[in-house]
Amino acid sequence: MLDVKIEGPVFKIILNNLSTMNSLNFPFMVEIADAIYRANECKDTKFTVITGNGTYFSTGMDLKQFLEMGTEGIVRNRKKFEKIFANFANCFLYHDKVLIGAINGPAIGGAVSVTSYFDFNVCSEDAFFSLPFTKFAITPVDLLSVYLPRIMGKIRATEMLLLEKKLTAKEALHCGLVNEVVKKEDVWKVTMERIKKFDVFDAESIKAVKDVIKFDDRRDLPKKSDAEIKIFFDRLCNPKFMEIAENHFKKNEQFF
Repeated sequence: MLDVKIEGPVFKIILNNLSTMNSLNFPFMVEIADAIYRANECKDTKFTVITGNGTYFSTGMDLKQFLEMGTEGIVRNRKKFEKIFANFANCFLYHDKVLIGAINGPAIGGAVSVTSYFDFNVCSEDAFFSLPFTKFAITPVDLLSVYLPRIMGKIRATEMLLLEKKLTAKEALHCGLVNEVVKKEDVWKVTMERIKKFDVFDAESIKAVKDVIKFDDRRDLPKKSDAEIKIFFDRLCNPKFMEIAENHFKKNEQFF
């Protein structure tokens, strides 16, 4: 489901689960987090780039897995799942290198959370960004409720988080969620061109600056993340979620 390549100074992580449009189930989340930690420790690279294979960057959390396990299964495995979520958030929060998103297509739900961690985003012109949390009676995790308002301001972020405003690529550029919008076929080429420009910066200097930028977040946000995760699982265990999800998936293969 995940491909990892080293290309010059780049540790490249490719989301490659085409059958689910790169949706995030628990094994995939573990695999991604492990790759991010490996990238952070890799002495041969200075940049960590995440991109997707196929039409979508990622369709976010795989809600079907929760339907398949049922409420009893969620309750039984809740502690294990909460640790997976916490580890997923922390792999980005504690990453010392430049994190770059090569956003090859639409990002939905938890995939928007991932893009909000990046230091620089190159985005395909056909991408959009959507957060169907209220639709499914669930809540944001991965610190999206912190980073999205920081990026685009409270009013615009609330419109996305609460009222499911869908952003086009151009709107995401205007809001500051992405740095550049390019043709779909040019996403990787432009990403590598930007990295070539950034490569003049010393790796230790980058780490020092990121340590300062992330100092307060690394001290304060793990507690916030844990609280978000607990609320999220409380919502999953609410009969309302199962009812909405079951009705939706009877009509639709995907959740968006």
